Amino acid sequence: MRRNEWPLVILILAVGVAYWNLLFPSPLQPHIAMDLGVSLGAAAQLVTVSAGAAVGALLVYNQRGAAVPPKFLILFGLGSLTLGSYLASRTDDYEMLMAFRVFNGLADGIIYPAAWVALAHYLPRERLGFGNQWILIGTALSSMIGIPLTNHWAGGGDWHIAFRWFSLAGVGMTALSGALFFAKEYPIPRSQGGGIRLILQNQRLSRLLAANVFVAVSWFGAITFVGGFLARTYEPSVNNVSWFFGLAGAAFTAGTFIYSRNPAARRNILLVTDALSIPLVVVFFAITGGFWYSVIIASIFAFFRASGLVIRETMLLEETEQAAARIAGITTVELSTYLGTFGAALTGGIVLSQTTYTLIGVLLAACALLSLGFQLLAGTGSANSTIKQRIQPIKAEIP
Repeated sequence: MRRNEWPLVILILAVGVAYWNLLFPSPLQPHIAMDLGVSLGAAAQLVTVSAGAAVGALLVYNQRGAAVPPKFLILFGLGSLTLGSYLASRTDDYEMLMAFRVFNGLADGIIYPAAWVALAHYLPRERLGFGNQWILIGTALSSMIGIPLTNHWAGGGDWHIAFRWFSLAGVGMTALSGALFFAKEYPIPRSQGGGIRLILQNQRLSRLLAANVFVAVSWFGAITFVGGFLARTYEPSVNNVSWFFGLAGAAFTAGTFIYSRNPAARRNILLVTDALSIPLVVVFFAITGGFWYSVIIASIFAFFRASGLVIRETMLLEETEQAAARIAGITTVELSTYLGTFGAALTGGIVLSQTTYTLIGVLLAACALLSLGFQLLAGTGSANSTIKQRIQPIKAEIP
């Protein structure tokens, strides 16, 4: 990283905090369920409502985000995230906690796309690919560092403490984001909003979008329900749960780093890792042979799922950025991720209230299979070499 590219560090951290917030309740589910007298399925809906709110914020950002400089949106989003987390730490009411999670989800839906758009403001055009790679790695780091920290903070069983520490981290991150106002910005053409409708009307792009939604269901669904599964199946110590999330997160981060930096190889291996992920998620939620067996299976699954998320997000960004405005491309990518998370948490919570975790594994495997199917329909070729031949280009001028 070059000396004048220090704003990229802030953008990576901002994206990491946003993703951390989305999955923040996962390791806290057993504590929240016991303390507030709700089921584990109901506790999982704290992820559902945040993801749903983020979808709404993304749709608004797609239409109106171009009117506001991204540095203002990042500062506002991080400040809102901090406030919502602090208020959540002060409540003992499930409905109020849900409301604060909705508030935080709206902030998520602002921070993430604004950080992507901000890359073009703080990096020269020839360095945007480098910035894209590190933004993706930042999302992975939230799994490796953020979720184990959440579990550690709530080690005594008090989930309020975890929200309180997260709000303190948010204060620091909000203050740090203020430095963006003093950074050098590159002149760029004014971004245009809108464009999702045009992207959805394109057959190849819509199939890529569907593939990304279902791969997000299989990955974020697994993270959403793993906290409750571990607590119910193994009753592990706080340290062991932290090790679980840390090692699985490290495997996901390693996969993200490898796949994002090897564009020639990543598409060749995509379908293989997709196929291998399908039985792994079933085995994980069905196995009861030992805690550390679960750690190994989860880490392998995380490494494979990194390819599914990173490669598809990169493909969507490449193809939509060639075909439409940057905001439309970024919003489309994140819309698929948040829709996948929303669908996973909502459906899994309903299933869990009626049956066991094994069926959740089967459900997530079915979504991984659907992702593979849509990817086969869309193809895995590089956008740079195939877009002109394989899809009808979308005009850059969006009315």
